[in-house]
Amino acid sequence: RQHLQLPPDQQYLRCIETVHLPDHDPFTIIICMFPAMSHLLLATRWPSIDTAFKRADLYEEFELEAWFPEHMKSIICTRAFITSQSAAAHQYLFQSILALVEHDTGHPVHFRHIHGDGFETIVADAHKGQALGLGQLCASMSHHMGHRCSYPCACELRTMAPYKHLQHCFMLCVNHFQRGIHKLGNDVSPEVRTAMHSLVSTSPLPDLQGTKELIHSGGPQAAAWLHDKEIGSPFVIPAIYQPESHIPLAIWKACPSTSNGNEQAHRNVNRDGTGLTLLAAIMRGMHYHKRAMATVDLMHSSGIHQR
Repeated sequence: RQHLQLPPDQQYLRCIETVHLPDHDPFTIIICMFPAMSHLLLATRWPSIDTAFKRADLYEEFELEAWFPEHMKSIICTRAFITSQSAAAHQYLFQSILALVEHDTGHPVHFRHIHGDGFETIVADAHKGQALGLGQLCASMSHHMGHRCSYPCACELRTMAPYKHLQHCFMLCVNHFQRGIHKLGNDVSPEVRTAMHSLVSTSPLPDLQGTKELIHSGGPQAAAWLHDKEIGSPFVIPAIYQPESHIPLAIWKACPSTSNGNEQAHRNVNRDGTGLTLLAAIMRGMHYHKRAMATVDLMHSSGIHQR
């Protein structure tokens, strides 16, 4: 109640809700963002997503971040906390964030492959619930549309399944992908490891099927790795291998290939503390974002960049 008495432009805690969806355990979402952060999110073309589990006990911390050349820095546009990792929960979270952005700016968030403008790509890690939730969001936005995708593939929007939508907008953080390969250690041979790394490519491989067969024959760990990428997480290979994606090559090459901005943002905010109570995490996050928005205002008013 005290927070709601603040002027609208100073309100940071925007949503606290315990959600009851059909055939789903109740979960809680908390969305934290100043209205100025909504304007930043609407302005970007290449947001990235990262999650962490250190900040507040029992909650997954979710960040939407983007690089802004005019400010010469990456800026967090949304911080949220959620108690479920399911696709349905993340779809609800995305819908709630986009509704707040539209409320603050008066303009809906668009995806380029659906609307012809707006978000071109979203870079994230391999969080299955998060990725599928994003695909479900896109499917819910386009199921009533009679036109086709604005990209050369010209897919019919209203018939596109969630994973099909991800082929048009989702890119996997290369660092996260390569880190997963590194964790396999000596369970895979150098030759198989090289084949895994070769899947990160903007050019068609000479023998993609042969590369997959080499990985599959590289032992149980390698076979399980490939099975996860093709069956368990079918969005992964199109998100690292551009020839199987519908994202135009020019956009693919222009957008960031990692979520390093999010990683740095998490590192910065975690300096204020980890393992916090939810209230402490929200309060310290509010002070952090006040300082971040002050640097944006300084740039707008005087042209001075501040690290």
